[in-house]
Amino acid sequence: MNIENLKENTCVIIGSYPTSLEHNAILNLTAFAAKKNGYDVCLVSHQPLSADIQKHINYYIYSDENDTSLINSGEMSNTYNNLTFINYCSNYHSYPILKNIQNALSLLKEKSYTNFIYFESDEFLNKFDFVNLENKLLENDFLNKDYWFMNEGYDIQTIFPVTSMFGGNINYFYNLLKNIKTIEDYKNIFENPNVTTLELLFPCLIQKKDKNKNG
Repeated sequence: MNIENLKENTCVIIGSYPTSLEHNAILNLTAFAAKKNGYDVCLVSHQPLSADIQKHINYYIYSDENDTSLINSGEMSNTYNNLTFINYCSNYHSYPILKNIQNALSLLKEKSYTNFIYFESDEFLNKFDFVNLENKLLENDFLNKDYWFMNEGYDIQTIFPVTSMFGGNINYFYNLLKNIKTIEDYKNIFENPNVTTLELLFPCLIQKKDKNKNG
């Protein structure tokens, strides 16, 4: 695996919901940076995007699947794998973000790419950031792995993945998520239906899939 293989086989997915001029400007920079660094870009949004942004991308998917009914009020303490964290309405955007990811994967699995890197729209990486990211992906043999996450856990035993930037095999993630068709499907995955973040979703689904694969 080399950098040319990485760029040829990987499409950058950018999830977005720009609601201001500032959000649009940052999104534009994020899309432009990915494109300038040699990646095809698939932009998914629950908000219509300007023609200027669309100049920097290969695929653009708009949908109105912006169900935010999972919103919590106030804060909630939750413990996962010995990590205690405070949840400040973080459910508000998790399900709509998942729908953006699913829409992108549905399109890309029909294309020639094998892998994807997902960015939130404000995850702007400059040239040096991209080099560092690519070095990590090459070091971890990204194209031959099912998934790649950074970990927010305080120790190696704690699984709490970063979901604003991650990647993996397109078919693996498509199959991982394909049975989540409604917000009820989504809520039913979690032990606590009031705490439904992507940071909890991915470890739960991946561990279940790996367990089933290993018998």
